Amino acid sequence: MRTMPRPEQDNWKPVEVARLLALVETERRYYQELFAALPVPAAVLDDQVALVAVNREFRRRFNLEYQELGRLRLPDLLPSPILDEAAARIIDGRETRAEASVEVGLREPRTYRVALQRTQGWQDGDTSEILLTVEETTAVDAPAAPAVPAPLTAWTLDPQAEAFLWVCPECEQRLGIPEGAWQSVSVWAETRVHPADRERYLGFYRETLLRDGHGVLEYRLYDGGAGPHRVREFVTRGGDGRFHGITLDTTTDERAHRRDRERAKREALERLSGRLAHVANNLLMIISGYSEELMEDLTEEDPRRTDVEEIIRASARLAGLTTQLTGFARPSPPAAGSFSWQQVIPLLQPGAPPDDSGWLIEGSAPSLTQFVQEIRRASKAFCPPGEAPAVSLVESAEPGYVDIQITLPGLTPQAADTLFEPFSGPREGPDPPLGAAAYISPLETAGMAVDLDPAEAIIVIRAQARRSGHSAVAEPEPDASDPAPSGPTVLLVEDEDGIRSLIEKALTRAGYQVFSAPWAEEALSLAQKLEKPAELLISDIVMPGAGGREVAEQLRARWPALRVLFISGHHDDSVLQQQIVSGRAAGVTLLLRKPFTLNELLSSVETLLGRQRAAGAGAP
Repeated sequence: MRTMPRPEQDNWKPVEVARLLALVETERRYYQELFAALPVPAAVLDDQVALVAVNREFRRRFNLEYQELGRLRLPDLLPSPILDEAAARIIDGRETRAEASVEVGLREPRTYRVALQRTQGWQDGDTSEILLTVEETTAVDAPAAPAVPAPLTAWTLDPQAEAFLWVCPECEQRLGIPEGAWQSVSVWAETRVHPADRERYLGFYRETLLRDGHGVLEYRLYDGGAGPHRVREFVTRGGDGRFHGITLDTTTDERAHRRDRERAKREALERLSGRLAHVANNLLMIISGYSEELMEDLTEEDPRRTDVEEIIRASARLAGLTTQLTGFARPSPPAAGSFSWQQVIPLLQPGAPPDDSGWLIEGSAPSLTQFVQEIRRASKAFCPPGEAPAVSLVESAEPGYVDIQITLPGLTPQAADTLFEPFSGPREGPDPPLGAAAYISPLETAGMAVDLDPAEAIIVIRAQARRSGHSAVAEPEPDASDPAPSGPTVLLVEDEDGIRSLIEKALTRAGYQVFSAPWAEEALSLAQKLEKPAELLISDIVMPGAGGREVAEQLRARWPALRVLFISGHHDDSVLQQQIVSGRAAGVTLLLRKPFTLNELLSSVETLLGRQRAAGAGAP
């Protein structure tokens, strides 16, 4: 490279320097994108063999997170004295390239061929770095499954004639497009490029590349299958004046990124919903409970009864919304297993022709059915008149999977942004329903990945499937438990003063002897002072310090016949709910979710102690 004389450098204007820096930055980003998209694991090491940069395939192969890069060195991932010696020879300048075979693992050893190449540092030309590539060469006794080819192909283009001169012979196997389809830029744009992307595609090849000599383009590509693929093309002008390019299918990566973004958004909403519902449930308990108290003190002729009744109705409506919020924050485990597509398609797509494909899908049929019903309801806000979402099933490009596709005619970007948010659909009745958001977590828990592509206005649900065999899900058998004698003594533990006072008053009025405490430690201390064992513990689950489960365990060690009524505004209780219907807790433990009425509280208490009395009456 020619060194510019100092006077010539001094004559440069700031705008010219800025243009030069912009050009250098563009070139840097171009090669970074190309490095990231390489289908083989690749990494850049510094002179201490610490990881400086890795591509996506390297992160996937070694299960790395971004924050780990600055802390890991080559021996942490591929411990081998031979490899360490090879790296040392390159760092010392004795060699510029080396290869080594490395075996990793004891129980299931894997063998890798590692190539090391000395390169000039990108940021600082005076330093050097090591480019590392990894290829697995593990030998297995059984025949290996056919390798899935990398979803990319290379080609050469004549920029003047706009004709493809050469394309990788494996292009059909890699991208699903036969070699004969690569004719010219204009034919490719007409037959393979999505109509909405054609103008941008032609502008890239007829203007951008001719001006800059290289660039990166993303567009949607048709391969003759069920739908378009998203591809990214890296193009540069070679010394022969021709354009040399790589077309990379990024559909799978983009779906994964969308799902990750949507999952992070949903998890944040779930956490916020859980906290809001917990606070709201406690306040609703106080509002509704004292409203019931006030109603009992008012005569039938008192005009204030109408106002109090309105407060109770509003509380009931808000209680319904908070119940949905807590269900969204901590959904119950879905009923999962194998189900027949032939049986479920009439529920998903009324009027669909009979299906004889024989697909058996792994997942949750109830959650899928409810999800599709909610999508149909929400689509009324954006679907054109006379149109509705259509449900279909296609075999996925990923072996052993199918894609359940829901097309959404008329979907706008604004509707796509809120489609999976709680309470975002049209109102039916006095309050909006929770919507499709309630069923995404259950679907994914059951192994069905949900992806919304706003550009294509389609939802894709990917699930494992097979064409034969069936596995049923066994229902757990509830275990009986030995009941204990009844009694009117109740120990109440609740950290919210208003709720504790309300429950204590209601139970005392009903004839129970109540001892109350605001938290676990005081309740355990109070239990030691009681003259006789308590027959029932009523406790909040989530409290400062020890929680309700810990209180119940310690008191049951002291009083084995103790009945327990848990009250909670949280839905993080799927394990407890399972224990209630089976195992030692069956019949002696109940869960009452806030907000509840005083009648529901008394009914739960009578259920627990009533079972106890009935068993005691029959005992010898």
